[in-house]
Amino acid sequence: MELKIKISELQDKALNIKNEINSLILSMPDNSDITRMEDNPNCFVVSVRTLIKYDNWDTTFYDYRRQQRKLVEKVNETEITNIVTMLEEAIDKKFITVNKEKIMLHPEVINELKRIL
Repeated sequence: MELKIKISELQDKALNIKNEINSLILSMPDNSDITRMEDNPNCFVVSVRTLIKYDNWDTTFYDYRRQQRKLVEKVNETEITNIVTMLEEAIDKKFITVNKEKIMLHPEVINELKRIL
């Protein structure tokens, strides 16, 4: 019985750690180079100058909130002992894969991940 209690306590601690990491990710600032639409925050305007600056015309590259949500999904599907490695790989590769979808990470999101680690 004592072993079950200890395992349960460890699982609770692991969940708390994941929740803390997710909270840090979700508290990252939004992209200051975009203007979100008031009536639909999933839509935004980005200037052509910004698109050219990063040479990336994929609008999801500029949506930090989407990247944050995908990072949280990735953290949740990763074993607690592998989270740091997963985040380090995301920083190095500049992308994550969630449900077979490759999510390119904006340099500012990568900088925030470095700050978290």
